[in-house]
Amino acid sequence: MGEEKTEWLSRWKVISLIVPIILLLFLTIYYGFKSSRKFRSVHPIRGEIVEAVYGLGTVKAEQVYDLTVAFPIVLEKIYVTEGMAVKQDQPLVKLQFRATIPAPFDGIISNLKLHSGEVATSREPILTLMDPRDRYVLVSLEQRDALRVQDNQRAFLSFEDDPSRRFEGKVASLYPRAEEFLAKVDIQDLPAQVLPGMTLNVSIEIGRKQDALLVPAEAVDDKEVIVLRNGQKKNVPVSMGLTDQEMVEIVSGDLNVSDSVLMPTK
Repeated sequence: MGEEKTEWLSRWKVISLIVPIILLLFLTIYYGFKSSRKFRSVHPIRGEIVEAVYGLGTVKAEQVYDLTVAFPIVLEKIYVTEGMAVKQDQPLVKLQFRATIPAPFDGIISNLKLHSGEVATSREPILTLMDPRDRYVLVSLEQRDALRVQDNQRAFLSFEDDPSRRFEGKVASLYPRAEEFLAKVDIQDLPAQVLPGMTLNVSIEIGRKQDALLVPAEAVDDKEVIVLRNGQKKNVPVSMGLTDQEMVEIVSGDLNVSDSVLMPTK
């Protein structure tokens, strides 16, 4: 028993000697790396900053009608074809032994898989009618972004292959579906050739400020900036406000536009 205790104490002494050495080595390497980094000098600026969250949006039709039946029945007559434009009250199909079913609104037949004489079932719609003129964009958001989105915020939309052409809309609502967080964006000036099912890149503006004190985002490290004053480097704690993909707003801290802020070179 005494030998085991002696062995345990010996191991503990070795560990107590090794741990400080490892910690000291780590700190030496870490601060040596920080001190060896090369910096370039920039000045804070005053200007406008816009913060936004981003998501992928899908164009949807506001009015969509799926014609379904409750039990199997023969389609006596189908009056429309896929892609056909129809007017409200225009006949769509006639069910065996039943009345003709009319279109509830003007639109386009976007899905039709059955033919006259075939049996329709409740498993899938006979056809789908949609109004491609009345559209909105549904945006899927990350949870952290959804927490910052509100009704009536401005949204800007563009196609991936034509980012220079932008459309503007407003957030109409925010809601969950299963485990998704969705923002409905109303938009008025979508061209007619933009069809339901197409996708767009969407940015939702969550904050805008004029005459903000700005520094490059890369200049802020652990809520501090390095300021060069009188030939000396000084770590200045700061509080941040809005941020975009390049700049960050400084809302408090010993910093002004005449300062030289050091930031790592790439």
